[in-house]
Amino acid sequence: MEFDDFFFRKLALGIGIAGILLLAAMSAATKPLEVSIPEINGGMLQKKVSTEGIVKNRFYSKNTLLFELVDGKSIKAVVFSPTEKELKEIENSAVIRIEGTVQEYKGKIEIVAEKVKRID
Repeated sequence: MEFDDFFFRKLALGIGIAGILLLAAMSAATKPLEVSIPEINGGMLQKKVSTEGIVKNRFYSKNTLLFELVDGKSIKAVVFSPTEKELKEIENSAVIRIEGTVQEYKGKIEIVAEKVKRID
């Protein structure tokens, strides 16, 4: 069986389209789950989530920023090695949106934040 240029062009186009569709599917799968704070529970451990609330009890020590995020209920959140921008945005009474991973620390659920954005 002999292959010509037309065959290889069709094959390359098909593989390219399949690759783009696969990337789109993977992108949607890695998007964080949009949840409210009361919806976060132990069944979400190691899942990426996005939530928002009011910052309370902010504490910074040893390159770690700890705070509670409140929206009806509260959840502990942590930012390791925060940037100067994050330190300014995450202050008591600020309304912020965070994206991060739900984890358990000392028997309590918390979010390890990877992205932070002030929204008030």
